[in-house]
Amino acid sequence: MKFKVTRILAFVMILMLLSLAACSNKPKQNDAATDSVLSDSEAMISAKPSQSPISAAPGNTSSLAQFADVRGGFFTGDNVLSPSEYKAKDMYTYQFNEHTVFTGNETLQQEIMENGKNPGLGIRALHGQGITGEGVSVAIIDESIFLEPPEFSDRIVDYYECYDVQSQGGMHGNAVISILAGRTCGVAPGVKVYYVAVPSGLSDSAYWADGLNWIIDKNESLPEKDKIRVVSVSANLSGSDCDFENQEKWEDAVVRAKVAGILVISCSVGTDTHFTSGGYYDYTDPDNIKKARNGWWSYGQSKSEPMQEGFISVPVNFRTTVEQYDAGDYFFRYGGQGGESWGVPYATGVLALGWQINPQLSPEEIKKILIDSAYENQYGEHIIYPSAFIEMVKNTL
Repeated sequence: MKFKVTRILAFVMILMLLSLAACSNKPKQNDAATDSVLSDSEAMISAKPSQSPISAAPGNTSSLAQFADVRGGFFTGDNVLSPSEYKAKDMYTYQFNEHTVFTGNETLQQEIMENGKNPGLGIRALHGQGITGEGVSVAIIDESIFLEPPEFSDRIVDYYECYDVQSQGGMHGNAVISILAGRTCGVAPGVKVYYVAVPSGLSDSAYWADGLNWIIDKNESLPEKDKIRVVSVSANLSGSDCDFENQEKWEDAVVRAKVAGILVISCSVGTDTHFTSGGYYDYTDPDNIKKARNGWWSYGQSKSEPMQEGFISVPVNFRTTVEQYDAGDYFFRYGGQGGESWGVPYATGVLALGWQINPQLSPEEIKKILIDSAYENQYGEHIIYPSAFIEMVKNTL
């Protein structure tokens, strides 16, 4: 296989980051723990496909476990799987991308990839009504990305790198912006995004604090109609379950954002910026709110968790997003299992849909509407309910 120089350099930087991470505390991102899907802390460090295809063991019809990561690309090239190396009925649980080939089931693979672009829970019906978050400014703080993918390239109005981000590309940041603002897979494809890139794999909240302060400063120069309303932060940067350094810097920045009228949504346990929990919809019926559940989906059964008061459950599974590690090589990735990091941009996108309808709502008012409009299922779980949320926002006009 012929490698590009940029890939070799990226590999060297990844090894350096992994070495650094091994000597420090890794971020805790409150994600479902699975064998096949990278935890967010791992994704922020390396976020690359497996470096060798999974092969069937002699005598076995398939050695590919449910939720397995069989992505290709980057170092590996295409990962071509023969029919004996996977089970077609499990394909919707796997993590794969456009460099993966399921020989004999290419059409099914395309269908799963396409279905994963649907945010579910009636979001596309709202898009059909012209409710796309058009004109609403939002911000993201995450790992660095390339600005090439047409899925979101024209959504980014400003891009700022906090310190030396060390390398571009990866899975995490691309997935976050895809879920929030993707042209074909986003919750709010009409939004304007201010993107702040922070160094990957470093357990220091100061980087994120500096990024948030940049957003606040930027906002002061924007006209009223273009003000940044909400910041999506898929990281645990302070609170009761965080071991980051300089947590107080992040907390000070959050207070400053609140004073400036900017809502911050994060995974910081025990803080008022953390009010989403991971959930899932029915893969075969993604728009049916009555089938949505809180907790972590696990092939054929749920792993439900008690919900905290004031929290809403947001679907994080069965999602197709952009993935990119090398300049010019961007492609779609599908994941059957997700984590709470995918819930933060989803909720941010839903809020943007509401602000399109009534831009006069304050952060506190619209957050309350989002929580109050949640669907309560038979298990007492509160599921984000986009259409009910929009109706309640319309009633404020």
